[in-house]
Order: sequence, then C-alpha cells, then structure tokens
Amino acid sequence: IGFVALFGEVGLGIALAQAEKLDEATARAASAAILICNVVMVGAIALLAPFAARWFAEPDLIDVMRVLTLELLISSVGAVPQVQLERQLRFRPLSIAAIWAGISGALTTLTLALAGLGAWALVLGALTRTLVRTVLIVAFNGRIVWPSLRRPPAPITGLIRFSGHVLAARTLWYWYGQSDQVILGRVLQASMLGFYSVAAQLAALPANKIMEAVNRVALPILAKLRDDPFELRSTHERLVRLVATYG
Repeated sequence: IGFVALFGEVGLGIALAQAEKLDEATARAASAAILICNVVMVGAIALLAPFAARWFAEPDLIDVMRVLTLELLISSVGAVPQVQLERQLRFRPLSIAAIWAGISGALTTLTLALAGLGAWALVLGALTRTLVRTVLIVAFNGRIVWPSLRRPPAPITGLIRFSGHVLAARTLWYWYGQSDQVILGRVLQASMLGFYSVAAQLAALPANKIMEAVNRVALPILAKLRDDPFELRSTHERLVRLVATYG
C-alpha cells in the first residue's frame, strides 16, 4: 500500500506546487487525473492482494490490503486542495490538519486495539487519520476541487514530464528504504517483522519529520522565487545549511 500510495497523486502534487500558475481548469483536470489513477490502483491492489498474502504467508492480508485501498480514494479528494494551500504558503492550516489527523488516528488505533481488534485496529486507525486530514484540508481550503472529465489530460500535459521525474525519484527512494523489510518478510515471523519495522520507523522518525517539514515549505517558496536568481540561490543555500546543521 505504501508503495502504491506514491503513485496515488501521479506526482502531480509537486508538479502543481511548482507550476507558474494554477488556474481552475488545471486544478480540476489534475483532480480528475489523480482520481482516475487512484481508482486504477485500487483495482490493481484488489487483484494483487492474494499474491502478496501468499508471499508473506499471511492469508488475512488479502482483506487488510483491500480495505486499506480506501485510503487512496479518500486522500485523492484532498490532494489538489492541499497543493492550493501550499501555493498560498498557508502552512499553519496544513499543520493543524496533520496534528488532528495524527491524534484521531492514534486514539482510534489505541481504542480498537484495547477492544481486541488486532491488526484491524491499525487499518481503521490509518483510515481515520486519512479521513480527518482530508476533511480538514478541504475545510481550510474552503471548497472541494471537483474533477473535470472533459479532456482531463489537456491542461496538465506540460506537467506530465515533471511528474514523471517525481515518480521515478519516489520509486527509487521507497525501495531503497523498504527492501530490507520485503526480504525479511520472507524469513521472519509476522511478529518479529513487526518489531523490526516499528524499531526502524522510530530510528528514522526525527530525520523523516524534519525533512517532511522542510520539503513542504521549501518547494512552493523556491517556486515563487524562480524569477529572482539571486534570492533563489540565497534561499537555497540557507536551506542546505539548515538541513546540514540538523544532520
């Protein structure tokens, strides 16, 4: 699911954030493209779930994967509104949405785990987190960006090449970070793999969170400075120094 989610917004989120302008036609066309891609991904996951369950020797994984695909459909509604907030440099609403989504997801997971739902507590917690975040992002944006199915690729044709580079980078980075768990999933029991996965996530948590914040803020700011080479270079150097100092 994590790998497929990388393709959920087709790389158009970053492409739209750095675009010179984002008019209504482009926004609606991008919304349509993201929705269509996510529907295709949902169908692909539903078909591939039995093979994944066989690979990890976990029959229950079939239903888990299929239910988790709802996360892709829910997140597609908030993809373009999130970009619009980022382009307006409205990071406070985005942070509020992320915080409340995290709290809601954690409380849901904890409550259902105590009720004895096992792995389904994690599934429903993830869905709750995505739903709350999407609802808040749309609310802060002030409206839903309805998809336009009338020639949806036309207004975003110029962004496809950029989004292709984004998808390639995401794919390489994902498999670089997750290949160990894919291999260990074949030789370890599910419980041991779970311990390893949680430990790895905790170890990478500080770096991941700071880079998530830096990347979210940096891209729209640098995009706005594209016509001022001196200020663009200066801002980029400050960002590099910030990340290097943190590292």
